[in-house]
Amino acid sequence: DAAVEYGFPVVLKLEAGLAHRRAVGGVQLGLRGPEEVKRAWRDLHDAALRSGLADPVQMSVQRLAFGESELFVGAIVDEQFGPIVLVGPGGSGVEAGSAFVVVLAPVDRARCEEALGRLVTRWDQGANAIKGAWESIIDVVTRVGEMVCDHGVRTVDVNPLLVWRTGMVSAIDAKITTTGSP
Repeated sequence: DAAVEYGFPVVLKLEAGLAHRRAVGGVQLGLRGPEEVKRAWRDLHDAALRSGLADPVQMSVQRLAFGESELFVGAIVDEQFGPIVLVGPGGSGVEAGSAFVVVLAPVDRARCEEALGRLVTRWDQGANAIKGAWESIIDVVTRVGEMVCDHGVRTVDVNPLLVWRTGMVSAIDAKITTTGSP
C-alpha cells in the first residue's frame, strides 16, 4: 500500500537487526510496480530468516531518490586512533571501498578540504557533483565528526548522501549508534 501511495520506483529494505543490509541481500532497489514489491518482500523475508532474524521481519519502503552522485559519510570511535570520519563513494560503492578518505575528528575545514580533494582525485565519476556541493559536504562531514567527539555517539553511517552540483545534499539513510546501544 505504501509503495503505491509513494509512487514508483521504490526501495524495500530490511530494517531490524542487521548492521549491513546489502551483505545479506536486504535491499531491493528500483521496484516499479505492486508485483515487483510483493516478489521483493518475499525475497527479503527469506533473506532475513536465513540471516537469523525472527518473524515478524521489519521492512521499510521508500520512494527511490536520485542524485548526481552518492557519498558515504561515516564515523567511528576507534580504540587506537580515537574518533575518525570516513568519506567515499556511497550506495553500493561502499562495498568496493577503494576511494575512501579518513579524517581524524574533530574535523576542521582545512583537513576536510584536503580529504575531499584526495577523494576527488581518486574518484572521477563523483567529482563534478562533489565540487558543486563542496560547502554542503564540508558541513555534513564536520558535523558528523562533532557527533563522535562530543555527543556520546559511537558510530555514524550516512549512506547514501545524495549530492548535486547545485550545492544540495540529502541524507537518504542514516544509522547512529550511541554509547548506550548494544
